[in-house]
Amino acid sequence: MAFFFFLSGYGVEKQYLTREGYFDGFLRRRLPKVMIPYGIAILLYWGYHALAGEVYSPLYVLDSLVNGAPIVSSSWFIIVILVFYMVFWAGMALQRRLVPGKGKNAFLIGVVAVFALVWMYICQGRDFLSYWFTTVHILVIGIVWAIYKEKLSGIFHRFWLPLTVVCWGSVFFINNCWEWLSGFLPFHPVAFLRMLETPLYVFGVLLAAMKLKFGNAPLRFLGKISLEIYLTHGLFIDLFSRLGVPEIPAVFATLAASVAAAYLFHRLNEAILTRLYKKKSA
Repeated sequence: MAFFFFLSGYGVEKQYLTREGYFDGFLRRRLPKVMIPYGIAILLYWGYHALAGEVYSPLYVLDSLVNGAPIVSSSWFIIVILVFYMVFWAGMALQRRLVPGKGKNAFLIGVVAVFALVWMYICQGRDFLSYWFTTVHILVIGIVWAIYKEKLSGIFHRFWLPLTVVCWGSVFFINNCWEWLSGFLPFHPVAFLRMLETPLYVFGVLLAAMKLKFGNAPLRFLGKISLEIYLTHGLFIDLFSRLGVPEIPAVFATLAASVAAAYLFHRLNEAILTRLYKKKSA
C-alpha cells in the first residue's frame, strides 16, 4: 500500500499543478471512482457472509467503517484514501483563499502533513492496528515528489547506485533485525520501524523503475483492475479456507478467481461510472 499512497499523493498534486480548473469538480470526479466499487464490494461481502449464515445488520456494516474492522477484507486503505481526498480538497480550497501565491505548495504539503499526524493520533487512540497509520505519511512524500520531481529525479539519477544500496539494504536490515531493533525503541517500536521502512521501500521502487521497464501487456491489464483485485481477493481466501482447500492450490485458485472476478467487477464499475458522468454532463 505504501507505493499506492505515493502514487495517490503524486497524482492529485501533479494534476493540481498542471490542469487548469482542477479544483472545480475535484470531489465529483474522484470520490465516485472509489466509493462506487467500494459500495459494490460491501454488498458482495455482505451477501457472501449472509450465505454463510453470518447476517450483518446495516448498523453493523456502517460501524465497521469507523471501528477499524471493515467487513471488506483489507479495505482500510480505501477509507484512508477517501478521507485524504476530502482533506486535499479542503486544502486546495483554503490555499486558493489564503495563499494564492508562491507559498501554495508549502501550504498543501503542510495541510496533508497535519492530516497524517492527526490520523496517526486518532488511529492510535482508537487502538487500530498499526497498518492503518504507518503508511499514511507516504501521501506527503508523493506530493513533495510531484512538486520537486525534476530536482529529486536529478539527485536520484546522479547517486543511483549508493541510494539503491542504502534503500534496499535498509529495508532488508529492518525486516531481518526487527526484534533486535525493537529493543532500542521503548514506545511503539512496530509502528516506528514500519514508518521508517515504508519511505525507504518507496524510494527503492522509484530507483528500480529508473533502470527497469514494466510496460508489458499483462502488467497493464492487472494495473487496470488492481483496485478490484484488492477488494475481492479476501472473499476467495475465506471461501477456499472454509472449503478446506490445501494451502498451495488455494493460493493459485485465489489468484485465478480474484483476477476473473476483478475483471467482471471492473467492467461493472466502468459501466456505472460512464452512465453517472453522462448524466452529470447532460
